[in-house]
Amino acid sequence: GYRDMIYLNLTARNDWSSTLPDGENSLFYPAASLGLEFTEMLGISDNDILPYGKLRVSYGQVGNDAPLYATSNYFAQTAVTGDGFTDGLVFPILGQNAFEQDGVLGNNELRPETTTTFEVGVDLRFFNNRLGLDVTYYNAETVDQILPVDISAGSGFLSSVQNAGLVTNEGIEAVINATPVEAGSFRWDTRFNFTAYENIVETILPDLTNIFLAGFTSTSSRAIEGEPYGTLFGGGFQRVEDESSPYFDELIIGADGFPLTATESKILGDPNPDWILGVSNTFSYKGLSLSALVDIRQGGDVWNGTYGIGQYFGVTQHSADYRGELGDGVIYQGVQETESGEFVPNTQQVDMNNDDVGTGSNRWVRYGFGTLGEENVEDASWVRLREVRLAYSLPNALTDNLGVSAVDLALTGRNLLLFTGYRGIDPETNLTGTGNGFGLDYFNNPNTRGYGVSLNVTF
Repeated sequence: GYRDMIYLNLTARNDWSSTLPDGENSLFYPAASLGLEFTEMLGISDNDILPYGKLRVSYGQVGNDAPLYATSNYFAQTAVTGDGFTDGLVFPILGQNAFEQDGVLGNNELRPETTTTFEVGVDLRFFNNRLGLDVTYYNAETVDQILPVDISAGSGFLSSVQNAGLVTNEGIEAVINATPVEAGSFRWDTRFNFTAYENIVETILPDLTNIFLAGFTSTSSRAIEGEPYGTLFGGGFQRVEDESSPYFDELIIGADGFPLTATESKILGDPNPDWILGVSNTFSYKGLSLSALVDIRQGGDVWNGTYGIGQYFGVTQHSADYRGELGDGVIYQGVQETESGEFVPNTQQVDMNNDDVGTGSNRWVRYGFGTLGEENVEDASWVRLREVRLAYSLPNALTDNLGVSAVDLALTGRNLLLFTGYRGIDPETNLTGTGNGFGLDYFNNPNTRGYGVSLNVTF
């Protein structure tokens, strides 16, 4: 530090990981940050309008190692995979154990994964700290990202862990703190926390177009070169691709009245949100305080497999309401060919649930859970009342008589309300938990709603 104005931080760290090969198991990551309090430098720190202002810039690296046993081939306890409705069979069975070669091919040439981040930001305080603004821009690049990559089953394995990709993450974070009202014993504090980012897969291994992260045959989360990380991928419909057409992106309907399916799997959606906003407010009067936190997520897609399988079995209200309805979309002059010519609104009506001529005439089976993921990809925007807290602190006169420093009593409720157009249980949950793949909902458990009472006594 220099004269309470300029601050420089330098750090260096080295780890050695046992999950990486010998000779490639050293992870060195340095970091440097520089802060400049320009209000102190300009001699205006006693100014009522802008008493504090700081500029900061930082550069750093962090390392990441491989999953356990990723460098070797080994045997694992035998399990017979379930069908999605049961857990299958896991040994021991009736007292007998069994082991088999694991499906992941070990890679003893792995290198550490490295993320390099550059940040620049500003911290401003206004009106005697009644208003604060903290804005950060960051750009991170991850090289040698360690991912399991599918390989030919003819090799005797299903996947191999590889240094498979280069991913960039660019975004902005902004925090606003304010005290709009402060009168006597009453005070109102508010806080806005905004985040927007773009996470792009820049390159992957040669001869690969995408890498499977998690999911199913019909829909999966993948790393696709040039697309956001975790992009939803699978079977979809044919749509009008001419951007100058008034029917751009409309479904193309075949002569039988059903939408035409795409000949190849396609990108179905982006599970990453456009932006996230948290808004908290705290109202306090003497020893009593009431606070509430609202979380808002705008954009981001989720594959609603739970709803899709309900459609497949015909047990959803939607599959009942759309019996015999006209299919939305456009038809190419009454025929299926779409190479050229004009589109017109669809006039071919079909009974979407008539199964007289086999399952092919049933929309929900034809385009259902196991075959066409696009049918069940939904926007996952939501507004959530994340937390409400009511607290009371005993006055000093009472705590002195009790022989303690402080007594605080609080009532807390979490995840109390959810407002969303998503047809599933909860768009915030993810089938594979904290794994690489996300944006998947298949009989996921919802978030829990919780209530708590706490008593904190300080002696």
